[in-house]
Amino acid sequence: MKKLLKITLTLLSILLIVLLSTPYGLYYYGLSKVKIDRETIAVPQLNYKDDIYITYWITESNTNDMKMTPYSPYNPILECFDKEIPESFSIASIVARILVDPREIKFEKKLYRRIALNSMTIWVSQNLTIKQAMDSIFNKAYYGKGYNSLNKASLGYFNKKVNDLNIYEILTLHIIPFAPSYYSKNKKAHLERLNHYIDKLKRLYPQKYHYLEEKMELEF
Repeated sequence: MKKLLKITLTLLSILLIVLLSTPYGLYYYGLSKVKIDRETIAVPQLNYKDDIYITYWITESNTNDMKMTPYSPYNPILECFDKEIPESFSIASIVARILVDPREIKFEKKLYRRIALNSMTIWVSQNLTIKQAMDSIFNKAYYGKGYNSLNKASLGYFNKKVNDLNIYEILTLHIIPFAPSYYSKNKKAHLERLNHYIDKLKRLYPQKYHYLEEKMELEF
C-alpha cells in the first residue's frame, strides 16, 4: 500500500512539473522560431509629445493608466479563471506582429505561427516600456497611401511634423492603421470613429481634454 502511494505521489509530482513547465516551454519554443535578434531590436526614440501617446493609448485601452504590464506565459491559463488581460496586451501584440514578418518565421502551420507571435508578445510586454512599444508601432505601421510610418503620414496628410499636429489630426491618423483601405474610402465611418475617441479622451482625461468638441468633418 505504501509503495502504491509512493508511486502515485511520484506520478502526480511529475505531472505537476510538466503542467507548470509547459507554458514556459511553449514560450521559449516560440521565441526560437522567430528569426530576429531580440537583443538588438532597434527601438526608435521618437521623442513625441505626450498627446501622441495618450491618444493612441485610448484607442487600445479603457483606462487612463498608461503603462506596459508584463505578461506571463501563465496568463492564458489564469485567464480561464477570469483573470483580466492587461490593458497593454493589445499594444504588445501589435508590436509583435510588426516586428515578426510572417515570411521570416521558420514554419508554415498556423498553430505554430500563433505560438511564435504569442511568445513575441510576451517578450515585448516584459522588455519594452509602453512608449517604446508605441514608438515601434509609429515607426512601422501602415497609414494608407504608401505612408508606412506616423511621421510620413503626418507630412503626407497634413504637411506637418508629428509634434505640430493638433489632437483631432493625431486621432485621425491613429485610426487609419486599423483598416487603411476601409477608412480611406469610408469617410463617414472614419468621422464616427474620430468622435468616439474624442468622447473617450474627455471621459478618461477630463482635466486635460475637456475642451474637445465633436467634429462635423475630417480635417483632410
